Amino acid sequence: TEGYMMTGDVPTFKIFDASEGEYHDATASDNIPWTNMGMPFIDSLENLVAPTLFSFETSTLPAAYFFTSATIDGTELSPDDWVGAFNGEVCVGARKWDTSQCSNGVCDVPVMGEDNYDWTAGYMQSGDIPTFMVFDYSENDYYDAVASENIPWENLGMNIIDDLNVFPDCSGDLGGTAWESD
Repeated sequence: TEGYMMTGDVPTFKIFDASEGEYHDATASDNIPWTNMGMPFIDSLENLVAPTLFSFETSTLPAAYFFTSATIDGTELSPDDWVGAFNGEVCVGARKWDTSQCSNGVCDVPVMGEDNYDWTAGYMQSGDIPTFMVFDYSENDYYDAVASENIPWENLGMNIIDDLNVFPDCSGDLGGTAWESD
């Protein structure tokens, strides 16, 4: 039945913060596939609160952008770093970049579309191309990132892109916008 767990699926979890009245994504200490009548034990759930600029609401029109590699100046992102997707200045999705929690080490970034609810105003529409940003946890800083390919957004799109990189500009600023002209 659509929407239900199937044998082999790994469940995802949410934590409800009653003091704020909000749900937060959570990461389980173990990725145990679901089985009918199974009773797995998970040691802990980690509350995933996204960095400030990476706050977004879930839409009924999702897509996913998978990146086989994500780096800051050639160094792979750490499990504490985050990748956010944007439509202009509006965050439309984000993911903590812990590749041990992703399928075969390839993580996706959910990218939400505008679905006529107020909380999705400014979200993606067919043909829009999302931009990406990396939050470097160790530096407590945000950087503009460059995808190796620009793929237009479409509802339920499953897009696979080789690389997402934060490069230094010609002034040496990571994620900067100063470039030498031709």
